[in-house]
Amino acid sequence: MTAGGNQGITGGTVRPERVVVDRHTGDILDEERRSDHPHRQGVDIAWMAQQFLSLEARFGKPLDIEWALAGRELYILQARPIVAGHQVTPG
Repeated sequence: MTAGGNQGITGGTVRPERVVVDRHTGDILDEERRSDHPHRQGVDIAWMAQQFLSLEARFGKPLDIEWALAGRELYILQARPIVAGHQVTPG
């Protein structure tokens, strides 16, 4: 996750933050945070994970999900099946 547009991520100049959440408990298992940016405060990671898992259940497979937050609204920008080379850790 990163604030702002995705150009830095897709261009390889910005490394996004990473949060690994247990699929069953919602517990945060691992995280790589770059800063304590105020935009990240108040983000309910467990709730977001549940939204993503619900979307995966709807499609019946693990998904690579691009998303955005605007205020307290979560927007799914794009979702596609995970392709070879991406590892999904079973929960």
